[in-house]
Amino acid sequence: MNENLVLIGFMGSGKSSVSKALALELDRFLFDSDELIEAKFQMTVREIFNRFGEDFFRREEEKLATCFLYMKNSIISTGGGFVKVKKLDKLGKIVYLKADFDFLKNRLSKEDLEQRPLFNDEKKARQLFNERLALYENLSNLTVCVEGKSIKDIVYEIKKDLKCEF
Repeated sequence: MNENLVLIGFMGSGKSSVSKALALELDRFLFDSDELIEAKFQMTVREIFNRFGEDFFRREEEKLATCFLYMKNSIISTGGGFVKVKKLDKLGKIVYLKADFDFLKNRLSKEDLEQRPLFNDEKKARQLFNERLALYENLSNLTVCVEGKSIKDIVYEIKKDLKCEF
């Protein structure tokens, strides 16, 4: 495999957990867009949203997408809204971790929900999920349903379907 794998999906779909396991399995570097932005500002995503707003955060994601263009053979874990960056299709093979909204909502703990500022209002979060669904599906090279699967099973499915080197 000579290109990046970019994991996309809605909040709570397992992008961070799967990307960590995938990076270890494929011996690749891992870049997590949310973690990188948090490190830059020494704040959580929630704090960045509260202090600077969502538009500011999205501009930071655009900057990261430009940086990611220069990465090779890496695993890139993205935030749920990263799917809207202009250069997403140029970053590598895009893997959509798919799950139903209710599955995601029930999967997240109270602490997890508190860390996701766009999940504050369930009605708005469901609407956002529905708005992003077509983007996730249209941009992905591979869709993996994560419901009822272990991280190990998801990693195996990605490797098998993309014919990654073992």
